[in-house]
Amino acid sequence: MAWLEKAAGLYVTLILALTLRVLLNESAAPPPPPPPPVTCSWQRFGCSPGCVFRGKCVPRKPAPPPPPKELSVSRADSLMKHRSIPHCLAAADIYEAAAAAAPSAAAAAPLRLRAAEALVCAMRRHTNGNLMVVEGTQDTPAFKQYWATHGPRALSNVRAAKAHLPPGFALAATEMDAFLYANSAKGIVRQALTGAGNEYMRLAHVLASTYESYEGGVGHCYLGGFFAVAPWPLGNAHRALAEMKAALQIEPNSRRNNYYVCLLLYQAGEKDAAAKQCQAALKASCLGSEHDYCDFLTSQVELVLALSRS
Repeated sequence: MAWLEKAAGLYVTLILALTLRVLLNESAAPPPPPPPPVTCSWQRFGCSPGCVFRGKCVPRKPAPPPPPKELSVSRADSLMKHRSIPHCLAAADIYEAAAAAAPSAAAAAPLRLRAAEALVCAMRRHTNGNLMVVEGTQDTPAFKQYWATHGPRALSNVRAAKAHLPPGFALAATEMDAFLYANSAKGIVRQALTGAGNEYMRLAHVLASTYESYEGGVGHCYLGGFFAVAPWPLGNAHRALAEMKAALQIEPNSRRNNYYVCLLLYQAGEKDAAAKQCQAALKASCLGSEHDYCDFLTSQVELVLALSRS
């Protein structure tokens, strides 16, 4: 009878195994059925849902997946080569999105600096570099609104980057520009006697001392611009001209540097010297960031030259 007991045991084991298999198969979720094919037809106001007209109603193709973030940043870098206002603003959006997705604030810092540079590019091009002009300033309501929209955003980005990046000219220059535009929205001349004026001077002194030879001595241009337009007791026409001449000595081929000396000589009543300097400005070149407002700069040189000859 031993063989009978052994056979019964094997039978019971087989039944249990089959039962367990059935239970496992029933507990597993069945695979989802394939989506039904899209049937396209023309309806009263267009193609049926999920379809698009391509000579006839055909199934709409699914949108492609978004590109990897690395490719998106590369796309922003390509946009910045065009340096038009829409390109600069689109690049800023991409850099900011990539910075927000970065694993840490330190990893986001270079992207935030590039976002600030892109926003400064847009503001510089849209508002003629906020260039000094022969009469008044460029603080128009439209320009002030543009600075109010993008200036604080640029300044926030560059200062977030500054906390994690080593000092350098790009960081200092972008902070200077972002600060200038953010505060020009409130009227930079009115703020000359406030804390904003003190911060402007501090940033300009960093450029004029630590990075004096960079960007054609642009730090001296910032200082000269402040002394040229600031109200009493900070305004100082002689100091303004001296700062502009210092920039011109550093880079005599800069159209901006020649123009500023020409402009301040004209405002000082030295018309012959101003005319000579304006002529030199027209022979000079737009260098570096001057390319962003070169046409407007050239028009101002021609205007001051005409006034100096009149």
